[in-house]
Amino acid sequence: GRTDTDPDSPLKNIVREGVPLYFAAQGEDRSFVDILNYRGVPVIAASQHVPNTSWGISVGQERSEALQVPNTLITQLIYFSALVIIFVGFLSVIISQIIVNHIHKLSAAALRASAGDFSVSLRPQSKDEIGALTHIFNSMIEKLRASHSGLEKGIHDRTTEIESTKVQLEKKLHDVERLNAALLGREMLIVDLKDKVKKLGGSIHDSSI
Repeated sequence: GRTDTDPDSPLKNIVREGVPLYFAAQGEDRSFVDILNYRGVPVIAASQHVPNTSWGISVGQERSEALQVPNTLITQLIYFSALVIIFVGFLSVIISQIIVNHIHKLSAAALRASAGDFSVSLRPQSKDEIGALTHIFNSMIEKLRASHSGLEKGIHDRTTEIESTKVQLEKKLHDVERLNAALLGREMLIVDLKDKVKKLGGSIHDSSI
């Protein structure tokens, strides 16, 4: 459009002041984010002056139409964010439940081990910290099992040694008792012989008188 303030101008459309095209025709390049169009509807517009002329170009779009796509994107983003939050929450519940189950299994196995059951063993089901903890637990149980087995073997060997020593001592005691009985019999025999000798000596003395 071209500005013309002459009432007798042959132009049928006179650009009124304040609209984007007016500023463009005046040589100004401007942008408008909240201006009313000829219908009184808010629009977003921009104007560009055509050099070396009194002409200008102006383009615009109703604000509601211009913001329709961003509003739709924002709405979709909100829906997507809500879905992501729900999914993350659901996944967190599942992961926490898995971790709790692993901890319960470790706790139950530890209670069995504390009660003396060293046959317990857990199969690692992951390669994370829980899996590493399971490996450590199995290694600890294996060491306890080996230590307990060695202790049992030592007790068995010691018991066998004590039983063998007991048998040997009983045998020696029996030999000593037999020896004591033999010595006692010999002493009684000697006493008896002494009595007989004494009586024989008395008889000889009487005969000589």
